[in-house]
Amino acid sequence: MATPMVRRGSAIACLLIAGLLVSACAKDPEGTPVPVPTGPRSISLTADLDGRTAHAPTGDLVRVTLPGTTWSFAPPSGSALVTVGQPVVRDGANCSHVVVGGGCGTVTATYHATAPGHSTITASRTTCGEAERCVGDEASYSIEVFVGHG
Repeated sequence: MATPMVRRGSAIACLLIAGLLVSACAKDPEGTPVPVPTGPRSISLTADLDGRTAHAPTGDLVRVTLPGTTWSFAPPSGSALVTVGQPVVRDGANCSHVVVGGGCGTVTATYHATAPGHSTITASRTTCGEAERCVGDEASYSIEVFVGHG
């Protein structure tokens, strides 16, 4: 059987651990605890940002998701972003309204913002549907990402 001193020490240890867990949370305006991010944040970029610029703190992940499954991403220019793995192709969940062969779904490429500076992410495709070649702006995507201390 544990002595009162050991029980008291265990109780204090439990309270310290509980205090550390609570202090690892921020609070929203209503005072409700909100978990503090523990790893890199993720910034999502989409097709509607084509030709624009984006900003990411050093250490964050940058994810570019484009509609259609035929996009190919080039390595980013500059030294601020590093490609993480291969692009992920996801088939669309509700593709009954799309022409067969239209590439229903998305392609997502992920980059790690490793150093201050800027990099340009580009992607291209030649097919925009079954036997339909892409023309003009629908064939390419480009966004410049500025990476800085955040």
